[in-house]
Amino acid sequence: MTLTRREFIRRSGLLAAGAVVGPHILTACGGDADPATLDRLRELGVATVGVANEDPFGYFDDDGNLTGAGPAVAAEVMRRLGVPQIRGEAADFGGLISDVDGQRFDLIAAGMFIMVDRCEDIIFSDPDFCALEAFAVRTGEAAGFSDYRSVADADVQIGVIRGSVESEYLKALEVDDARVHKYRRADGLIQALRAREIEVVALNSIALRRVLATADEAIEMTEPFEAQIQRFQTARCGAYGFRDDDQALRDEFNAVLVDMKADDEILPLVEPFGITASEVEAAKGRTAEELCLGAQR
Repeated sequence: MTLTRREFIRRSGLLAAGAVVGPHILTACGGDADPATLDRLRELGVATVGVANEDPFGYFDDDGNLTGAGPAVAAEVMRRLGVPQIRGEAADFGGLISDVDGQRFDLIAAGMFIMVDRCEDIIFSDPDFCALEAFAVRTGEAAGFSDYRSVADADVQIGVIRGSVESEYLKALEVDDARVHKYRRADGLIQALRAREIEVVALNSIALRRVLATADEAIEMTEPFEAQIQRFQTARCGAYGFRDDDQALRDEFNAVLVDMKADDEILPLVEPFGITASEVEAAKGRTAEELCLGAQR
């Protein structure tokens, strides 16, 4: 594929693989699905990843640079596949799947949990971390909030990320929609909690730890826990999402990722973003296939 000068300029400011830098550029991929996507990406020298602008999974810093655990791993995998750079596109979390299907980007690198329902829409790599759930509340108001049932049974207003698994947990427990407030980003959840628009934030423990690291003492996190909800009896493990038409790309990506997991090369890339050794270790031996079937250890 030959780029015109105008197209090259539109695609410039790219993210060098293995480093998490580079400005946010919004362009659409367009065109029909390419059965030889990896060959095309090698020729272009760049792959586009979709993020939800959520710290620590994939986001743009104050200078507009792409960063986060997902882009860090994706950049290294793509480098080993012969694609030297990646760049980012930001989307609402709830729109990532439709956007990758629409070819706005080549893969999702946003710490998206593998869920049976999502497996009907896209294909996943194997996971590179697994997380517990937790709640954020105003300090001193955590009593009694130990799992999703305890929150569902309480007369409280709950904040979640739009399109998140947490919103699905609450829906499965038949929590009234009027009690569930949906926000675009985790920092918006904390702002709403501080403003008393909501009383509980429901989120994975990794993202909560990160956002609360800079919060004041008025907010605290509950003890992390396993979400035991009948419809979702599977581990909460994050992975990389691809279009159904790009199975060859997913398979090549996954082969490299599996080798990196086996060689303990994931933790150095994600630890700077607050993901722990135990969370990386929990993903070892887990596969997209078993998680898409709803397998639970």
